[in-house]
Amino acid sequence: MVKGRLNHRLHPDLIKRLRELKASQKLSMEDLISDALDALEREVYLPETLLERVENLEVQARLIIKKVELLDQKSMSADQIKYFFQVLEKQLVDHDEAEIARLRRIHGPHLFD
Repeated sequence: MVKGRLNHRLHPDLIKRLRELKASQKLSMEDLISDALDALEREVYLPETLLERVENLEVQARLIIKKVELLDQKSMSADQIKYFFQVLEKQLVDHDEAEIARLRRIHGPHLFD
């Protein structure tokens, strides 16, 4: 590590605050200043503020609600499902009866007795 000097005089109150933080956080002065600079960079270079994040979350929540409403509209009700299975059951019965009739024609009427 290369040591250098800061060519700037700091206000005595600032030096006092730095020393107090150094003691309370149990850090070296270099680590304290490095952490402070890191925090400042995070704040300055943060792409969006907390308010913007909340607004984005609200927009996303509204989009999710709209999609759920669309899914509710597209999904079948209990009556529609019941009707669907009734039609399906009738078609299966008709198909079975047609197959039985076809097999009786081919193999004779005594096949299923």
